[in-house]
Parts: sequence; C-alpha cells; structure tokens
Amino acid sequence: MASALYLGALYAKNEKMAGAGTWVCVLAAVVSTAALGVRWYESYQMGIGRIPVTNLYESLVFFAWSVNLFYLIVEWKYATGPSAPS
Repeated sequence: MASALYLGALYAKNEKMAGAGTWVCVLAAVVSTAALGVRWYESYQMGIGRIPVTNLYESLVFFAWSVNLFYLIVEWKYATGPSAPS
C-alpha cells in the first residue's frame, strides 16, 4: 500500500499522497514490531527463548520489518519525507 502511495505521489506530484505513504510505513512498522514481540514472547513460553527467525517465513517477516525501519530512519535522517523543506 505504501509503495502504491509513493508511486502515485511521484507520478502526480502530490505531497499528501507521499505523507499517507509515510504514515502507512509507520503503521506497518508498529504492527510488525508488535507481532515480532508477541512471537518472541511466545518463543520464551515454549522454552526456545530467542527471536523467531528459524524458518523462511519468520526470516522474511523479520527482513521486511528491518527494511521498513531502515527506510523510515533514512527518510527521517535525510528529511526526504513529505514535510521536508523544498
């Protein structure tokens, strides 16, 4: 969804769409962080006690979470988001 909003903002030169894309990324990061936290807590309950990256699905979820956070940090650090000065 965020990618579609960013592409639409790029094509239409619409800052509001870019802002919506950023907020979708932030929401996805929050939800993904909560989901990873729950999975990690469950692994402690099962006696495993480590972050859940033992199979391809969990590794892909962790990778997507990492890429999303990395993108948000870069957008914030270099002020490339919709609220960046022109």
